[in-house]
Amino acid sequence: MQNIGNYKIIKSIGKGGMGDVYLVEDPVCQREVALKQIRKELLKHKNIQERFLREARVAACLTHPSIISIYSIDEEKIFYTMPYVEGKTLKAVLASASIHVFLQVCQAIAYAHSKEILHRDLKPENIIVGKFGEVIIIDWGLADSIDVEVKVKKEFTKPGKIVGTLPYMTPERVLGGAASVQTDIYALGVILYQLLTLKFPFKRTTVEHFQKNWKSEKLTPPIEAAPYRDIPIQLNEISVKCLTKGYKNVSEMIKDLQTFIEGKPEWVLSTTLDIHHKKDWAFQENILLAKHIALTQGTQVMEWVNMMISKTSFSENIRLETKAAITGQGVGFLLGMPEAVAGLEEGYCIWLGPEGITLFRSNVEVYHINQPTREAKIVILKMDNHLRLYLDGHLVLNYLSLLPSFGNRIGVLSKDTLFEIDKISIYEGSTNVMVKCLAIPDAFLAKKLYPQALAEYRRISKSFAGRAEGREALFKAGITLLKISFNQAHEEFGKLHGTPSEPLEYLGKSLVYKALKDTIEEAKCLELALRKYPKHPLTPTLVEHIILRLHEASFYNRVDAYHFALICQRFLPEIFSKKEHQAIIDSLTSHWERLPFAADTKTALAFWLGKKLALAEMGASEALKELENPTLPYPEIWKLLEKKEWEKAAKSFAKHSKKELQDDTSPLFYLYGCYLRGSLGEAHALKHFSLVNMTPFPQTAAILAHFLLSKIDSKWKISAFYYEKISLLKQLILYYHCGSDKKKETQFKKELTRVKTSNHS
Repeated sequence: MQNIGNYKIIKSIGKGGMGDVYLVEDPVCQREVALKQIRKELLKHKNIQERFLREARVAACLTHPSIISIYSIDEEKIFYTMPYVEGKTLKAVLASASIHVFLQVCQAIAYAHSKEILHRDLKPENIIVGKFGEVIIIDWGLADSIDVEVKVKKEFTKPGKIVGTLPYMTPERVLGGAASVQTDIYALGVILYQLLTLKFPFKRTTVEHFQKNWKSEKLTPPIEAAPYRDIPIQLNEISVKCLTKGYKNVSEMIKDLQTFIEGKPEWVLSTTLDIHHKKDWAFQENILLAKHIALTQGTQVMEWVNMMISKTSFSENIRLETKAAITGQGVGFLLGMPEAVAGLEEGYCIWLGPEGITLFRSNVEVYHINQPTREAKIVILKMDNHLRLYLDGHLVLNYLSLLPSFGNRIGVLSKDTLFEIDKISIYEGSTNVMVKCLAIPDAFLAKKLYPQALAEYRRISKSFAGRAEGREALFKAGITLLKISFNQAHEEFGKLHGTPSEPLEYLGKSLVYKALKDTIEEAKCLELALRKYPKHPLTPTLVEHIILRLHEASFYNRVDAYHFALICQRFLPEIFSKKEHQAIIDSLTSHWERLPFAADTKTALAFWLGKKLALAEMGASEALKELENPTLPYPEIWKLLEKKEWEKAAKSFAKHSKKELQDDTSPLFYLYGCYLRGSLGEAHALKHFSLVNMTPFPQTAAILAHFLLSKIDSKWKISAFYYEKISLLKQLILYYHCGSDKKKETQFKKELTRVKTSNHS
């Protein structure tokens, strides 16, 4: 025979139970295809014809890379066409086949099950491994619908005949039970067993023999059946689970296979912690958390919380499991906590409560989900700087940071007692099978072995030059050098210049300036990065760091907080939609001096910081003018004092009430003190200035009084703004001029010139 229909036969390529397979030429598409035709002697059997065509129709309903496609079906001549795949059956390459081949088979079967189709005859002979890596499942002749009601369906075979291949059939199926999802899972388990051991899991001769002796059939795990094969424990367990109904569906098996292939660690129970057992905790105290104290210098934003930190230290990879029932404000789980605990300045906190889920890093909110949590099974994975939170089996938080954390303890944080937590199980992860290239230096860095970490990061940066791994290694080499040499760290970060990871250059250099306590240069680096890369994939990393610095500075340093608040106000205004960040601005604005020439917060921030360029860019001409040439308050009184015309000055002051003259928020307060210094002497002036309200950061009208009463300390001098400094110096010059103290007047005039000259903002 030269032709089958319009197809020209090239050669015979196979024979099956119902049909013969040929390589033919498709005249329409002008390509070579495979054609399967029913065997001549079976044409007289109507039920076999139907079963033959049904195989094609089932396969035609499924669209998956690993399921054979059907090009055409001819119901008259009883044949169908499909792609011609050059390759061998899995049976022929069993000894050399990889687990990736098996994974593709599983994914195809999971897809078929999603379409309510069972294969029912899975075996290596029905799997083709192509020359170019294709994995194709063929022979869908026994396929059937998933029978959700577990009814035995009419087979297209002889009455009473059990269909399938005996070694791959579940015991229930051999005993006459209906096919189910477990039918295919069991067959997959047998195939995996063969891949691992090159043997069948059971010795079965005939159906009749099995039906009589199935109760004595015992499964020997692959790892015992072929100890010389060096079988991975995970694959051993997957095979056994398939053969013992350990999986409800194929997707569960795929998940375990992917975990093995990706080299994810196995979790081994390390310990359990009970919040009611004091012996489990190294630290268990009520502590006072303070925020924005550098801005307020008060207790307005402080709250008491209970903190518990574990006695036990854990590895980088941990898995935390527990159940929680919350009826109050919520509960937090602490990870990456340092050994010396004084607060939440380091580490992570995942807070669960009625208002949602919030991730804090170093006591700063970096992520929030509006998902109220009252009761849930909680699983938290921390692998290096990657955090995942699962609630009731669903992934709800996935967070990754480039900046390392160095703590290795876990803890619990609470604001009330209205919650219950089961015992907390802590699992530690085994070494990743497919260790990422940065894992080793990361471990060195975490253990503070800086020379070893640096050498390894530099080796990786050269080995992976031009790749993301190499650039990350460069960045982390700079982080390591921050512990050794600031200059070398600056140079190391500079190597990222002109690469796709250039934003990390600016982030790294900002960390150098932070270490040098040069906030102005630190802020310039971060601002430049935001200007240059507003939509870069690494910009979120910059944003997170800037927010962290804003919160950190608000606790320690007023000027630093203003710098980062200005960056956020100008370039990241969207972050203030979160109340955690807006609270800083609210705290800041409620404690600063009102400026009539600064209409908005960012203008006021730029003014206090002496940022002339920023004011010019924002079009704040009035504020810029005031900064460059401050206006004299009550100029007529000021001039009278400069001329030492005391009687005329007294008449001017008489126009104001005693309450106005004693108001330390008004310029009249210090002007009247200067008048008293000149007219009545220093004692009267100091008595007047003693009426001032003592605050850590006085308003400009009260600065002179604080200085003269020795209430301005070195802390104020460090954190004073440019405008405050020149205001104080002008007031001191006037005060000592009125007192005819030429020496001090000259001294402060020189100081004023120096301050003005040194301001290049």
